[in-house]
Amino acid sequence: GPWAVGLEVELPLFTGGRGAAERARARAELARSEAELARVQAELRQSAQSLWEEIRVLQAGRTATQTRTDYRELYLDRSRALYEMEVNADLGDAMVESSAARLQQAELDYRLLMNWARLNILRGRPLFAAAGNAKEDRP
Repeated sequence: GPWAVGLEVELPLFTGGRGAAERARARAELARSEAELARVQAELRQSAQSLWEEIRVLQAGRTATQTRTDYRELYLDRSRALYEMEVNADLGDAMVESSAARLQQAELDYRLLMNWARLNILRGRPLFAAAGNAKEDRP
């Protein structure tokens, strides 16, 4: 008749190792993905460790800078008193040194805060959680 329908079924008796090759390719892709994940995790751990070490150094430097700032403030007060008594005229120098010490303190505080934020990002915490309660955020 004018209408004819055909059906062809193909059943291979021998696959030529295609199934084994596809499984091997999938295992190789899985191994590559796992290796990439391990590499990224190692990089993140190294980044977090570096940030933590820098935070510790900055915290130690913060104490030293605070001491320097305190000294410069006392020196400024002394110079101001001597200037008022017209004994010495180094008030300007004392003011410059005091300002430089406060600037150094502010720069150090900024770096410390930014490192806390970076570390918190790596740990999946809020950016500036360290500013509120530093003891909770330490590893």
